[in-house]
Amino acid sequence: MSRVKASRGFVIITDNHGQISDVLRDDLELFDSEKDFPKLIDIMDNESKSKAESFLSALRTEQAIYGWEMNILLHGEITLVYFVGARHQNNLLLIGSTDPYGTHSYFDELVQINNEQVNAFRRALKDVFMATLSETQQIEEIYTRFMELNNELASMQRNLARKNRELEKLNEQKNKFIGMMAHDLRSPLGSIYLLSEFILMSGKERLSEDEKEALEQIVQMSEYMSNIISDLLDISVIESGNLSLDLQKADISESIQRCIKLNQLFADEKSISIISSQKGGDIPVTMMDISKVDQVINNLLSNAIKYSPRSTTIRIVTQVVDKTIVIDVSDEGQGIPKRELGRLFKPYGKTSIETTGGEKSTGLGLMIVKRIVEEHGGNIWVESVYGKGSTFSFSIPIT
Repeated sequence: MSRVKASRGFVIITDNHGQISDVLRDDLELFDSEKDFPKLIDIMDNESKSKAESFLSALRTEQAIYGWEMNILLHGEITLVYFVGARHQNNLLLIGSTDPYGTHSYFDELVQINNEQVNAFRRALKDVFMATLSETQQIEEIYTRFMELNNELASMQRNLARKNRELEKLNEQKNKFIGMMAHDLRSPLGSIYLLSEFILMSGKERLSEDEKEALEQIVQMSEYMSNIISDLLDISVIESGNLSLDLQKADISESIQRCIKLNQLFADEKSISIISSQKGGDIPVTMMDISKVDQVINNLLSNAIKYSPRSTTIRIVTQVVDKTIVIDVSDEGQGIPKRELGRLFKPYGKTSIETTGGEKSTGLGLMIVKRIVEEHGGNIWVESVYGKGSTFSFSIPIT
């Protein structure tokens, strides 16, 4: 069934004022051929009469127009009709259809009417219809491309979800392997460290300078490797989501004093002073994992010692701010370039700043302490001025 047969509409010719003079097609049975034809305005409902006047006015100005929608009275019922029109000399050709694409079909039908007037109308309408057909085709192409892209995106999402599941499994296997490897290496490395340190301390008078230097290197490297193993074990626990806290009421000031005693010997080797103070009154006890908070403070303090020059001062300040305990660890070291601050608290996030005594760093410590602090519900941050020093701070809620 052709589109024109499926469409319902009409094709009429009028004068410049809309008086119908001829009916070329009338599928709506709107016009009675035995009576005088009405004006275009007469077949409109009241609300569309003024729009019909505007339609005729526009058509008298332009050679062809398209895309007008008006309501007609069809056997007593209001019916929406889509209009196009063309002008030739003092006559107008009007096509109306209840189907927005039916006007194209009626335009094609004009080919079968071979007279000078209709041919002139058809030529006037041709460019208008070609433009609208082009727009329709563009919309269809855009829709088709959109659906293709949507299907591609859905496929990519499925592939990404599958890859993520595979990565999660691989990451889990990696964490298990690292945990097993680190656990198996910890004991022998600890033994190497203790034995080499024992030989060095007990045999100083019998050892040559070269032997002492070799043992000192063994002690340093075994200690460094033990630190790496400890960090890897912590990382494997954190990444597997198994980091748990043994929370209990505790005084964080006691943790600070323990960490100062633990690091005092390393500070003394560089003639570095460590000063601890409280700001704004007493610090209340709070719920925390004592060993893990000690780990956080110890990491920040040992880093401050590593990156501080000789004969400088490290200050630890504790205060209560907005129902949290805030601890600042400040040094008089080299500071960190502003552009490198974003590397901190990330795995293996090292900066260009070197330790002042040749100490080694795994680059994992700050990432670990960040996760510990966050697990407590706190935050950790750094302020640094290049060439003047840094202040690493963390907070823990008072609970």
